[in-house]
Amino acid sequence: AYTYGAQAYDVDAIYVTHFRYANPAFFTNLFGCACEDCRRLAAEMGYDFAAMEKASRNVMRNLRKLDAAKVRSAARLGYTFLDFMQLLSEDRAFLDWLYFRSDTVGMRMKGIHDSIRQATNGRAQFISDTHNPSQALFVGHNYADILNGSSDGFMPLAWLDFQYMSAVAALANLLVTWVPGLDEESAITAMLQFFGWAELPIPRKSLADLHIGA
Repeated sequence: AYTYGAQAYDVDAIYVTHFRYANPAFFTNLFGCACEDCRRLAAEMGYDFAAMEKASRNVMRNLRKLDAAKVRSAARLGYTFLDFMQLLSEDRAFLDWLYFRSDTVGMRMKGIHDSIRQATNGRAQFISDTHNPSQALFVGHNYADILNGSSDGFMPLAWLDFQYMSAVAALANLLVTWVPGLDEESAITAMLQFFGWAELPIPRKSLADLHIGA
């Protein structure tokens, strides 16, 4: 469909959005998909699906065993979200899982990009938007893929409340819900640190202060 559009219309570029997994605010989406097609593709790409599945289950189990002191320590020590997730996973298989997801997205985007370029003799470009660096891998985007030909443009999303702050609010709420004794301010502070925004003047006393959905 993208290639047909580029061929049939006199356009400079085909632009697509949402060519990715869901916002990390949707936490359980980090653990999909596990269908037979994904398992088969992972094997073809050299990934150990069983190990990645085990690591993902460990993340969920260990997250539910967290205590408030560990969350506060992670924020104080400057952990990124990826650092934190690897700490919960106990081995690198969870990191492999994230890269497998991004590899599949990048591969599909590169296929469309190359098809459009070939069909139009280089006239039309293919461009996709993406998340900022601290969230990109969690939506299946690897900046290396974008820079190496899966997109002809580099367009970080600009909807700061829905795309970025929603992840802070949702994941902070998840921690407050699952970690006994963790207060909202500590959870928000941890998430701002995880995504690299701790120095910004963002409200952090309560989730309501973030006005997500307002």
